[in-house]
Amino acid sequence: MDAQSDASLEGEIDGLYRLPLAEFVSARNVLAKRLAREGSREAAERVRALAKPNVVAWVTNLLWWRHREDFDALLRAVHTLRTSPGADATRARKHALARLLERADAILREGGHAGQVGTLRRIERSLSAAAAREVPQLGRLVDELEAPGFEVLGDAPPSAAPSVEAAEDREREHAQREADLAIARRRRAEDAAERATSRAHALREEAKLAGARAREAAAAAELAEAVAAEAERSATRANEDARAAAADALRLATGKP
Repeated sequence: MDAQSDASLEGEIDGLYRLPLAEFVSARNVLAKRLAREGSREAAERVRALAKPNVVAWVTNLLWWRHREDFDALLRAVHTLRTSPGADATRARKHALARLLERADAILREGGHAGQVGTLRRIERSLSAAAAREVPQLGRLVDELEAPGFEVLGDAPPSAAPSVEAAEDREREHAQREADLAIARRRRAEDAAERATSRAHALREEAKLAGARAREAAAAAELAEAVAAEAERSATRANEDARAAAADALRLATGKP
């Protein structure tokens, strides 16, 4: 396979990981059969061997393909934590991660997968792992990544027996992330409701205008019918007058009374 064909194949493989999860296997098999028909047996075997991602890996892949700017923001924040740890870098990482989790929640709902807290937690761990180390297969993950140690992210390493306070802090952070996601979903629902209300109002106004136009047209038709009826009556009278005048003229001409 030449370089151009190889690049084309890589692009088609990337495309498989951008599809809805339910379409992966059928699309993979179609691609493998096509490659086999074209004589690219090695490429066909390679494609046929591609594993279907699990839900967490699928969402992580789509975040990489669809929201690269947000993904890169997380990578930069984690890099800063490694080189210059501090409160600003920690906040930047939390903000970037929260933004990606909001995107992940939307992807889950779009794909018909329930946005369960457990799934979002696994996605969060996978994103943290992807940002903390070199992952060459980003965009083609088939399984979730293991979360790295705290020191990799620039956080303080946990003690052998984590304190209750630290556990509570983690619970509060998670609760805040869930609250942020709920607020974002509520805002999207409110925006959709507002758009629907505006559309309904516009349709009502259009219906009122159409009704007024229909009433005007009915009145005009009624007037036209009245005018036509009067014209017909006038024509009848004129016809009768003409026949009477003709009869009078005939009598005068013949001298008959």
